[in-house]
Amino acid sequence: MSGEAQVDWRPLKSVGLMAAIGPLLAKRSEETWRYGLQTGPQHANAIGVIHGGTLTALVDQAMSLIAWEAVERQPVVTVHMDTTFLSSAKPGDFLEVEARLVDRKGSMVFLDAEITSDDALILKASCVMKCVKSRPGEERDNGNSG
Repeated sequence: MSGEAQVDWRPLKSVGLMAAIGPLLAKRSEETWRYGLQTGPQHANAIGVIHGGTLTALVDQAMSLIAWEAVERQPVVTVHMDTTFLSSAKPGDFLEVEARLVDRKGSMVFLDAEITSDDALILKASCVMKCVKSRPGEERDNGNSG
């Protein structure tokens, strides 16, 4: 990622798994948000490519943030997710996620997403998320899925 491009991205406050994987980056792109992750050796698997768990956690988080916005910033949880791994990424690659709202039916939200790196398609995903009520005393300031 070039220095000029880095100016567009800002780190998001993360907790739990995303705090350990991240920082998760975000930028506004036209009418939606895009999310990014600068990978390193800590994201690799035993054969030296970015671990599928890193990729699925990243795409799940991005889709949950888009769903969270779609349901007026109510908490959402992942009910079902399909992922297709199309290519691999290596440590040092910048991963960019574009997630899109497909539909909303009541408390259910349907989304699609793609992860790319330098315009190479790495992963495609679709998911169903459900809007849930916060538990008493819980502070929710982002679409933390689980």
